[in-house]
Amino acid sequence: RQRLNRLRTAACLATDAAWRAADEVVERIAAATAYVAGSADLIPDALPTVGRLDDAIVADSVLRGLAGELDAYA
Repeated sequence: RQRLNRLRTAACLATDAAWRAADEVVERIAAATAYVAGSADLIPDALPTVGRLDDAIVADSVLRGLAGELDAYA
């Protein structure tokens, strides 16, 4: 849940006109957000306990690469 909330913050960064994020950063955030919001998951979200695991892994892998950018934005 924490990773997915941080991804929402990243989505704000990507759409904030006052914060000029690089195109690559915006694309990575958009791809992760689309995966998390989509229904074509590797692990279906409806599965108890593990349903959001793949979403968290995708979010975590993107967020780790953008940690400096997210910290600066915060």
